[in-house]
Amino acid sequence: MREIRDTNPALFDKIKKLPKQARSGKRSKKNENQMITFFRLGNLKKFYLYEECKSQEINFFDAMNLMECKSDALRLPVPNDYFEMLNINKNKFRQDMTENSDAPVKKGGKSNADFIERILRNCSFKDYKKFTESDEAFFDKVRLMLASGVLAKKTTQIIKKDFEKLAANENTLDPMKILYILRTHIREMGIERPEQSVSYLKEKLFYLNIF
Repeated sequence: MREIRDTNPALFDKIKKLPKQARSGKRSKKNENQMITFFRLGNLKKFYLYEECKSQEINFFDAMNLMECKSDALRLPVPNDYFEMLNINKNKFRQDMTENSDAPVKKGGKSNADFIERILRNCSFKDYKKFTESDEAFFDKVRLMLASGVLAKKTTQIIKKDFEKLAANENTLDPMKILYILRTHIREMGIERPEQSVSYLKEKLFYLNIF
């Protein structure tokens, strides 16, 4: 986004003015329709992929790979099953948020939390110089949440899986990508502002659809 802001101000301004519930479409490499829905709820940001009548959460990098297209790509009309796909993604998001709200880490999730803590203690991560004060404060809160066991087991499983996928794909753990993964899956707002819970989804939810 910074590169677009600096090199193409007109496009950056267009992106800024996108409506809160936007949608667009491009031709998929698969025969069946797919939909990527981006949800933002407070500080929480999630991507969900609909395909073959099912919805699953995907990470930022997978979403970008699926959405990538050339600047002259044709925009497709809204498909007949648009709202069906959207509702399946929305229901999956709500289900995951409810499970995460109700399921603190038990013994079974401790190994995942320990894995995350080891990453945060790694010298190459601790000595990284490009984190802002806000980033450092966020890491402190993450460490506190890990130590107190308030993170949902499913959340720690997803984070560990994304860390392992990042390491496998790039043979390294980029600190900035680690930060993004943590910010994507850990709801800092869940502790600081509990009134913004899953019951507020209708009023607080922002989503963007790519089909």
